Amino acid sequence: MTVVALALVTTLPACDREEYVDGRPVSAWAEDLRSADARVRAQAAGALARSAPRSARAADALLSALEDERAADVHDTIAAALAALGPRAASALPQLVTRLVTQSRDRHPEVRRQAVAALGRIGAAAPSTIPAVAAALRDPDHEVRIAAATALAEIGPPAGAAAPALARATRDPVSYVRRLAVEALDRVGAPAGDAVPALAAALRDPDPTTRALAAEGLAWRGPATGPAVPDLIVALDDDDPAVRRAAALALGNGGVAAHAAVPALARLARGDREPEVRARAADALAKLRN
Repeated sequence: MTVVALALVTTLPACDREEYVDGRPVSAWAEDLRSADARVRAQAAGALARSAPRSARAADALLSALEDERAADVHDTIAAALAALGPRAASALPQLVTRLVTQSRDRHPEVRRQAVAALGRIGAAAPSTIPAVAAALRDPDHEVRIAAATALAEIGPPAGAAAPALARATRDPVSYVRRLAVEALDRVGAPAGDAVPALAAALRDPDPTTRALAAEGLAWRGPATGPAVPDLIVALDDDDPAVRRAAALALGNGGVAAHAAVPALARLARGDREPEVRARAADALAKLRN
């Protein structure tokens, strides 16, 4: 713990004199984090959280408190405050929060959620945090899994190594997790081998928004969508026009492998009840016939 705390202090401005927050020294607030009174602990966590962006000592106190079970009821506040430090905490926060998420498995879901959010805030600056965020996609609490998928999408391409975990998450029992995982697969630039099978399967998701996102995700992959062509052809008959439109777009970009979709696209171009769907199907036909 000492190594981690010292690492963070070196990333923040040093200060030799006592620092004050709301008229009290930081050391006093830090001591209050170990108080037997829950209200005192909450007040101390709030005060230190407000000062952490400008105070190395406050940040150090928050880090230490994350290891202290006496402050467990304010760990969520502390984790959120550390997340707000962003890249300045990159040398220390990944070590601590990774431990919190994947090893000690804090018993409070909100603390784990905030820890994952913290990792997301600094993930691009500290790629070593990506495995911890990916592991959180299997957390027993769905809010933590939502936070993990959101964090990976925010990190973007530096989180590409999380693609297999995101592909698994597209089968999550919670609809919103599946939707976020489908979206994150695109945002991280997942390789076709991970993304295409997962997105093809997501075309059958019960949620129409997830199905549309899956078709849109396949649309920009061009000929790599080949294995998904049969599923995209089925999606041309989807009840949701956004799904039909995105499926037509994906097939139009699919190259030679998508030629099998020509009859279905021709039918859609002639007879779909939505003008935008007919137009997209006609565009796809033109591409495939050229």
